[in-house]
Amino acid sequence: MAKKRQNKNPVAGVVAFYVRGTTYSGNPVRTTLGNTLRSIMYMYFYAYEAGLFDPEEWKSKPEARHIWCIASGDDVVAWLKTHQLWRLRDSLRELTTDDKDLMGIIGLGQIIVD
Repeated sequence: MAKKRQNKNPVAGVVAFYVRGTTYSGNPVRTTLGNTLRSIMYMYFYAYEAGLFDPEEWKSKPEARHIWCIASGDDVVAWLKTHQLWRLRDSLRELTTDDKDLMGIIGLGQIIVD
């Protein structure tokens, strides 16, 4: 099992968007849209940490993308080459947890439960 990276700060300037206000649970458009945007940003952060995502390269050469993601709410699908799968898997294991009772900060604080 991969070692957890505690107190890891997100990389500033990789991708940013500003959200103002609160989306109350039950608003189908805002809740789903907010969760979708957050899920996509999380996946690209994990890909960045795995060395699969370089935003500067994407600006100049979109064909150089090593990973493609889509999401609906908190469900995310990523496409990448088979030999890169393990790097993304390791990044996810290092930067997330499945332990809801864990004390401390892991990655972005995301808990992934099967």
